[in-house]
Amino acid sequence: MKITNKLILFTGILLCSQSHILAQESQSKILKISYTTIPTSEKMVELLKHQIKDPTTYNSYLQLMSEFKIFYSLYINTTSNKSVYKLDSIKQVEHVKIPGYIKSVIKDDNDVFFGEEQFLNSNYTFQGNITELKWSIGIEEKTINGYSCKKATLINSPDVSVWFTSSIPVSIGPEIYNGLPGLVIQVDSYFANSTATKIAYDVTYADFDLLMNDELKIFKDKKNLKISEVILSKQNFTQLMEKQMQQSDDQ
Repeated sequence: MKITNKLILFTGILLCSQSHILAQESQSKILKISYTTIPTSEKMVELLKHQIKDPTTYNSYLQLMSEFKIFYSLYINTTSNKSVYKLDSIKQVEHVKIPGYIKSVIKDDNDVFFGEEQFLNSNYTFQGNITELKWSIGIEEKTINGYSCKKATLINSPDVSVWFTSSIPVSIGPEIYNGLPGLVIQVDSYFANSTATKIAYDVTYADFDLLMNDELKIFKDKKNLKISEVILSKQNFTQLMEKQMQQSDDQ
């Protein structure tokens, strides 16, 4: 009985120590979230189904698309609410082409963000404020990688939906998808689906400041597009693809 009590006491001390260490890490380091992006958004899968009628060919190409992966890291200073979303690497797959991809997005402590993107063979920068992003939070819930999440849809563009968790109370997510009451764990956007795969405190404030300053240089003296223009261009491109698909069906 004494041994059991000592074991319980030791376990309790160990758990308290681990909690204390994690608390210290959260105070002294930057929150880093790793995301994996694949070009299989609901919209892309829908378009693919209309383009490829043969089920075997469709499944084969869908598998190839799932193997095409883009890896990102999101760094969040939970004290200042600044963040950096940065491309790490791309795993390309033969015969798979994508319309474009985000290179980086930074957000300052005034909720202003700047981004760089390659889209339709053009490279451009953009800027906006998270107050420009209007969200509708629904009642749907699901668990993603152990986190209980709620679904929200971007009113500015209903083709974009996200899943966020209030378990991590930061109103930040990948790309421009900020302003929700919790970390965005998953995004289904125009052409891709992004999911958080790892969350940890493992970057120092000094390293974060260096990264933020390096990224800021990209947008210095640039003529940045408005985020409303970027959203509109993607909506127009999506509608064009849908129109072409409809015309193909009618023939």
